[in-house]
Amino acid sequence: MIALILFIFLSALTIISFKISNGSILAPASAFCLSFALSVLNGLTNYNKWDFELHAITFSLIGGSAVIFCISCFIFNLLYSKSNYKFSQNSINLKPFFIPNYIYIIFLVLQLVSTYLSLKSIKTLGTIHGSDGTLSGSIFAYRTASLYSSSFTGLPGYVTFLSNLCSALGYICIYNAMTFYFQNKKINFFASISSFIAIIAPLVYGGRGASLLFIFFIFTIFLVRYESYSRLHNSYRILPIFGFLALVFIIAYIFYISLSIMGRSSGSFDFYYYLSIYLGAPIKNLDIYLSSGIIQPSFDCVETCSSDVYTSLNGISSASQSFRFTEFQNYNGFDLGNAYTIFHSFIHDFGFLGCILLIVSMALISQYFYIKTSNIQSSPYNVIYLYIYSMIFYSLCISFFSNQFYKTLFSTIVLKYILIWFCFGFAYRYFSFNKTRNLAYIF
Repeated sequence: MIALILFIFLSALTIISFKISNGSILAPASAFCLSFALSVLNGLTNYNKWDFELHAITFSLIGGSAVIFCISCFIFNLLYSKSNYKFSQNSINLKPFFIPNYIYIIFLVLQLVSTYLSLKSIKTLGTIHGSDGTLSGSIFAYRTASLYSSSFTGLPGYVTFLSNLCSALGYICIYNAMTFYFQNKKINFFASISSFIAIIAPLVYGGRGASLLFIFFIFTIFLVRYESYSRLHNSYRILPIFGFLALVFIIAYIFYISLSIMGRSSGSFDFYYYLSIYLGAPIKNLDIYLSSGIIQPSFDCVETCSSDVYTSLNGISSASQSFRFTEFQNYNGFDLGNAYTIFHSFIHDFGFLGCILLIVSMALISQYFYIKTSNIQSSPYNVIYLYIYSMIFYSLCISFFSNQFYKTLFSTIVLKYILIWFCFGFAYRYFSFNKTRNLAYIF
């Protein structure tokens, strides 16, 4: 009964957030509430398997946090709109950057070289850590060693740098590919090919997080354009949203069948139950965690900010963080995985009061970047807000699964991306506006 009430409450909060945000699915409050509503709904569909009846403390934590998150977003939005006379939510006309085709070709070669060097290094490391010699076995051994082995050394520095460079530039290619299509109703072949490689290349590391970030960037651009068009014409077309949801389902299934390529397995689970381990099971795991007894926060920030920045500042090697991994749960013989929602990390590190403060902070940061994205102009510097908000949007949408917000934003990888984006912006503006030089001739 409590689980059903929680679903109804979150659904109502999603609708309210959607209305207050001028019909924006992309708004932080809408994304946060909707993601948890869908997670609880999935849990209800597995009611008999998991005995999905939540405790009052779980209802209070999830429902209360959603209310706090929404209120924080709305207050910030109100204060910002009053203090900034430039604030508006008018239509946005995103335009592609002018990049000659042979620059795309050079970047395409760079991507292929980066992928080759990554695979070569992964195969070498995989052999050291017990790979069976196959490519999928090497990827699996590499990923396992990177997560659990204290002797893991990581990829060579130049391979990591090249990979980060290609990932950062991949955002620019995706932006150009999509905005070129929206503007001209034509496909930019080279930008699209580079975008596709940018999305699939991170899979060689055995994880799907980096690829999902790119996919959510595509979703973000789509929603920015959709919502801008809808506000401009004062009409909301349903067909694009159904197409969007269908694409989400297709991508989820592709990720399901891609496990074998990365040396991983879905076990004996069918597609829906495998999806449920990621969707509804984290709510059940959180309920088990909260009802297990008195929780003593560690105040070590390990789960909240377990990024490479945190480990560097605290002298912890990235290979010795096995203590971060939560326990796998099993209920009545049904696997529940080891995901516990974003709240587990906050409460584990800072308790319930700290969880409230972290939720408020997350809401304020999210709303700030959302506002910047909602008023974005097509300049290489301003588009950085769009890049960053796509990461935030991704983090909010999977908050029911894990804590990626602080881990993603406060990492050296994202800092390197921002530096690369600024360097691109500087070069683009200099060569575009210098009277004696032109981007087409320089590149």
